[in-house]
Amino acid sequence: DDAAYEAAAEGVARFVAANPDVAFTLNHEDWPASALAAVPEGVECWNLNG
Repeated sequence: DDAAYEAAAEGVARFVAANPDVAFTLNHEDWPASALAAVPEGVECWNLNG
């Protein structure tokens, strides 16, 4: 369900915002584009499914 992925991405965004001096990598399995759009620009994203 895309809404669940989007909520998770918003949580990632809040966590990143609270820790500005830390580098982040998000590993995911085929998250929808709508969720990935909510991930902050500085976060490296890796799709574990290729």
